[in-house]
Amino acid sequence: MTIQKSLFVIIFSIGTSLFSANLKDITLLVSKINNSKNKTIQEKLLYKLHLNMDTLNQRDYYEAQYIIDTELKSLK
Repeated sequence: MTIQKSLFVIIFSIGTSLFSANLKDITLLVSKINNSKNKTIQEKLLYKLHLNMDTLNQRDYYEAQYIIDTELKSLK
């Protein structure tokens, strides 16, 4: 019984990490948004950023939010 539970936990953690974004992706998207001059592209990148934020675990979510708050330039 213990082996089954351990396997379940391992498989579950592997599965969740496959579908989640990581902080490097968030930083890259913020950089692309800051460097883009086209409003349409910026909006698409912001949408992708929003989707990636939804897949982060709680610890990474707060770190990503800090990255966005400090590095993302306001869009005019």
